[in-house]
Amino acid sequence: MKILSRPNYLPIEINLSKDIVTLAKLEQKDFEKSIFILKKGEGKGFLQYQDIFSTDLSIFLNENKAQTKDPFFIFHHGFCCSTLLSRMLEARFQTLSLREPPCINWATHFKKDALNWTAYNESIFQQLINIHGRTFRSNQRAIIKCSDYVSYELNSFIRSTTKAIFLYSDLSEFIGSCFKDMRHKWIAERADYSKLLNFLGYKNKLDLDDTATQVTIYWCFQIAKFLECTYTENVRSINTTRIFFDRNLIKSVGDFFDLKEKYFFNKNRNLRS
Repeated sequence: MKILSRPNYLPIEINLSKDIVTLAKLEQKDFEKSIFILKKGEGKGFLQYQDIFSTDLSIFLNENKAQTKDPFFIFHHGFCCSTLLSRMLEARFQTLSLREPPCINWATHFKKDALNWTAYNESIFQQLINIHGRTFRSNQRAIIKCSDYVSYELNSFIRSTTKAIFLYSDLSEFIGSCFKDMRHKWIAERADYSKLLNFLGYKNKLDLDDTATQVTIYWCFQIAKFLECTYTENVRSINTTRIFFDRNLIKSVGDFFDLKEKYFFNKNRNLRS
């Protein structure tokens, strides 16, 4: 087995023009410790790793060209408990949880802003998805909890063999969440709202500096991107409230993803029966 094809080696930065990829070496426990793997830093909110180094992107892609196992996805609009859902699935099922992998963001930016999308570009994009499907064990499934930014290209990540959840909260709850702490700055910088309005086809004049208006536009945009999905039979939408009031939700999501329960869950069920 080629060493760079192991799931231990997570791509965290790509420089396409220089043919360089930066890799973080992680053990499975590092994935579990990392609440997010988007950025390096101190504490559980950042990527936990053993080492970081760079190598040729072409070599890394070549060593991983046989990788064809689909990752599954949790998409969302932000501040709707997607991280909690990811960790609950991780606790019960055989999953490798990738919470906001940086090169999935890179791939989104790569496709979203490309002036001339070529077959070569598409091959890199698709291979990066495959690389994020690698797992430590055959009975595991990689579950990518995306950044909300990834919804710009949501449909591009879903194949006929992919399964995905779109988690959302009611608009009133999302507005309330975005008024907490300093989140009004987050939503203000999240998008070019005039472009989102054009995408949504809304023609009336709005105050695009108003926080509640920004939140509403962003929420509508996220829902619209989800509704663009080509393979509708492979995606499910879930309202956040079900996490707290539906005791069977995690089991039903696990069944939808066809995940294998961890040993102690099976053992406890057998003991109760």
